[in-house]
Amino acid sequence: MSNQINYFPNNITYNPNQYNNLNNVANQYPLVNTYINDPYFRCSLAMQKSNAEIMATLNNHYEVQKKYEHIRDDKRWEEIISQQGYALNNAQPIFFAPINQVTWETDSNLFPSPLSDLATSIGQVYGMEYEAVLFAILHFFIISVHGRVHIQLDDTWSETMESYGVIIRRSGGRKTEFLRQLKQPFMEIQSELHKEWMAGGHDVRVFKDMKSIQRQLSKKIQQKHMGFTTYEKLVQQGELNTFMNDLESELGEMYHTTDKHIHSAQPIPTLFLTETTPKALLMAMFHNGGYIANVNSENTFFKKSFLDKIASYLLAAHDGEYLDDRTKTAGSYVLDHPGMSMLQLIQPRIAAMFYGNSLYSDIGLSQRCIPFFSSQNIEPNSYMQEQMLKMINSEYAPRIQALVKMYFSQDINAPKFKLQIEPSAYRLIKEYETSNLYTAKQHSFSPFESYIRKSHGQAVRYAAAIHAFLHAGEAMHETPLTYDEVRCGIGLMKILYNHAYYAFDPYSLQAHENAVHIVTALLRRTQGAESYVMTVSDINRMTHIKNKDIEAALMFLERNYLCSTVRCPRRSTVVILHSRFYELATTEEWQALMTNS
Repeated sequence: MSNQINYFPNNITYNPNQYNNLNNVANQYPLVNTYINDPYFRCSLAMQKSNAEIMATLNNHYEVQKKYEHIRDDKRWEEIISQQGYALNNAQPIFFAPINQVTWETDSNLFPSPLSDLATSIGQVYGMEYEAVLFAILHFFIISVHGRVHIQLDDTWSETMESYGVIIRRSGGRKTEFLRQLKQPFMEIQSELHKEWMAGGHDVRVFKDMKSIQRQLSKKIQQKHMGFTTYEKLVQQGELNTFMNDLESELGEMYHTTDKHIHSAQPIPTLFLTETTPKALLMAMFHNGGYIANVNSENTFFKKSFLDKIASYLLAAHDGEYLDDRTKTAGSYVLDHPGMSMLQLIQPRIAAMFYGNSLYSDIGLSQRCIPFFSSQNIEPNSYMQEQMLKMINSEYAPRIQALVKMYFSQDINAPKFKLQIEPSAYRLIKEYETSNLYTAKQHSFSPFESYIRKSHGQAVRYAAAIHAFLHAGEAMHETPLTYDEVRCGIGLMKILYNHAYYAFDPYSLQAHENAVHIVTALLRRTQGAESYVMTVSDINRMTHIKNKDIEAALMFLERNYLCSTVRCPRRSTVVILHSRFYELATTEEWQALMTNS
């Protein structure tokens, strides 16, 4: 070891991490023939375990030098860029529409005929896929049970009847009208509940009034304690701790007393959450039997600032986990078995932001939100409206209203019911779980793998929704889940498989939406100042998309022969556009792309 001192001239300190990866091209460019004289490089050779390792390192170094020897100057890079541009221009560019590319197959005979016919008629009127409507209907039947039924599969495995569904559909897809039609039976029941509540002598202002009283009492208590002294005097006299304890004790007693009055009064019954704030969510769940539903066709629910605040509530409510939130301003809300179901209709750009957010996937929130991509390729058929209304009035509304009347309760301590499962159905779902574990091992990216591992539980929830549809006129929890119902739930999850893959794959939904954004930004520059060669930094400045997301979008565009990329050492990645890129801006397809995006 003492001989190695000669490798550190001029008192240079050896850094063991300096050459920890000699074969990394980034560490070897620009390549020069002076490495063998570099003291750090010679030291790293001397530290090798054997002569064979030293020779292997030198040979690898020589091969890399030889490989990149002819591309050290800018002229060579210009030649490479020209060659790739020539190859690109000889390819036929492929137009990609601003819609998803999800495909799936459905067995039309899989689901019960009344349910299948209902979904078909609604889909024809609103121009939606039969499967998308079926997906929405089952979420509404889950909502109708009001979280009062849990599926008990064995002694160690149970599932709640809560579900988070997300239909992704572009603007102009009649999302609001579609949801309004399916919510109508709930609204009629809620109107009846409000009339009964008002007839009981209740006053909707009691909660607002009590909160106002709490604020006034809080000010009076603080003024009473602070009226005879100051903060400086309390510190000087050493009585600050005693003063604060007395103040907090009196404030706490006041809030405890007034909260009791608020919680003992019966609030107005509510089936759907309308005011999306964390406080409103807690209060709505607490005052409606520990359960609330949220159905929305706007994108406001998926605002990052709001989702971050309620993420823990959503996780707890989906799985019925204990929730304890005690604050001085919003009151105390303790829920042993909270529940929440939601159905959101959002646009692809918002879906890309949500499913591409690593924070939501790390905590398991995005995997609990089941996606369905509606392509919007089906023309609405207004002539089917009469038939649709007939089906809704005969097969949908009566079942929904019967279930709501049976299971809705504002009592936070209302009993929960267990839905059992037939042995054959249990064996079927366990087989599906085993196959899912095998499938999950084939996919290395974590969000989709996690989704697959949870999908057998979601299949049980959809099976329970179908069970509720078939047994709406009775106590549905008294009849066990059947083999055919579980088979339907599994069939729906298999349809949703490709939708989830498209949502979580970074080179699918996120790349597609960012590619649309990049194309529209470039096409807006078609005023005689077109540029066919640019860098990733140029695209970043135009679109404000992160560089790592731009790379994925460029790979998407490359597959459509719209661009090619050249990664130059010591330079930003060069992007070459197809020679017909800007000419396509005059076509109807590109104009539609710019408009719809």
